[in-house]
Amino acid sequence: MSIASWKRRHFVAAALVTVVCGVVIGTLLHPSSVSGQGPVRTAVLNAPLPPPVLGPDIVPLTNVQKLGKFLIYDNTLSDPPGYACATCHIPSTGHTGPSSQVNANAGPQPGVVPGRTGRRKPQTYNYATLSPEGPYFDNVAAAWVGGNFWDGRAPDSAAQALDPLVDPNEMANINQGTSAHPFSPLVVQKIQTRPYSDLFKQEWGPDVFTKYTPQQLYILVGAAMAAFEDSPEVNSFSSKYDASKFGVPPMHKYKLTASEERGRRLFFGNALCSACHSSTGLPVLQAVTNGKDTFTMYCFANIGIPRNPLNPFYQETDCTTNPLGCNALGTNFIDLGLGGNPNPAPNGMKFFHTTLGDIPQFNGLFQAPTVRDVDKRPTPTFVKAYMHNGVFKSLKEVVHFYNTRNLTTSDLPLRGKPSKNPINLTNPTTYAASLGTRKPIWGPPEVLDPTSNLVQTYMGYVTLNNPTGLPPSQGGQVGNLGLTDQQENDIVAFLKILTADFTKPNPIIH
Repeated sequence: MSIASWKRRHFVAAALVTVVCGVVIGTLLHPSSVSGQGPVRTAVLNAPLPPPVLGPDIVPLTNVQKLGKFLIYDNTLSDPPGYACATCHIPSTGHTGPSSQVNANAGPQPGVVPGRTGRRKPQTYNYATLSPEGPYFDNVAAAWVGGNFWDGRAPDSAAQALDPLVDPNEMANINQGTSAHPFSPLVVQKIQTRPYSDLFKQEWGPDVFTKYTPQQLYILVGAAMAAFEDSPEVNSFSSKYDASKFGVPPMHKYKLTASEERGRRLFFGNALCSACHSSTGLPVLQAVTNGKDTFTMYCFANIGIPRNPLNPFYQETDCTTNPLGCNALGTNFIDLGLGGNPNPAPNGMKFFHTTLGDIPQFNGLFQAPTVRDVDKRPTPTFVKAYMHNGVFKSLKEVVHFYNTRNLTTSDLPLRGKPSKNPINLTNPTTYAASLGTRKPIWGPPEVLDPTSNLVQTYMGYVTLNNPTGLPPSQGGQVGNLGLTDQQENDIVAFLKILTADFTKPNPIIH
């Protein structure tokens, strides 16, 4: 289904015959910024996150977009009241983690119920509405593409918006629906008495609350949230990059510095960032964005991210008080990404059969989010967390990981050439053998365990990207790029100019 047809399906009443969040982590311990390894430390759960501030409209919004904005900022919709979707997705951070302290010491955000926390860092919803309905296997991308969430469990943004409301570790309403079709009657009851209830009537008729069933009204909540997320206030295309000659259309209002230009050439060239973090190579996306670059392909990849030892989800083992959201495995928990997606793809494909991870070729695959606004922060000292588990705390660290994942400390300092003796991450045996007595720069991939065959393929797609550490000249995209320290810094400089609000919104013209 095309994105245009998705919008028709979800943004109008006809859709009915058929979208997160955050107890501050008090510990000041932090895993090594170099190795990514270390003992799992007990996180101290503290006070809830503060309520979000509903700011003025940046652009004129339609009735349904206004409604969606009110819903996203309504902190009475959680159970107990106190959290809104925007609690964990604030504009000043690019609609992701709002607390510098939480980001620095964990990444995943605490939920409305004290002692509970999400297992992943809040994924930005900037430009997420442009993701094709999915996941589906795209022959051009040679990867699974589309859908929403890190694990792809929602086919689109309207479905995604409904899930955090019933997540026991986030907004904690009881789900009386299913994983694929969640439903909270309490949320439906609340929206009918909120100050914005008239917007429901303006959009879907004066009898909206009697004409439609509670389940259908719940679907309208997600549709309205997605409508706001699809607005130019969120998808603004207003960065320095958009204002430069490289924007669509070219604006010539900003000239890249020498470092930014070198970083741009690396991003789209030898560093291979654009292989996942650009929509220019995917016709289905280019058609929808009229050529504007979303700086993601919304594809799923296993780039071998190490576990985050400070993820508080490892400590969330109380299955008596939190039976639906607890982590019974404790520190043995492995986040399987797409391999743990409980919902079939739109075409019916299942990502596991009976046990999480029993289709190994999906294990460890996570959606590549946009790198637009990846450096957006309210203050220069504000710490952001990166990757699905929040293990990295700076863009420099992220780029250095892509560059050196398969390398050891003996390969440093880099001299602009790939290593001739990279670590083999195919499985635990090859990892140990190729490592020998050398010290790795990074911890092993989280899914590198005896139950996962990381080199199985599905329709030609290798699960772990470049496990043997091939250099770019031999097709390697991650792990042994041979970039110098200056080249890493140049890429970071380029990523920073993808931050919005340099100009007024420059949205897609539908």
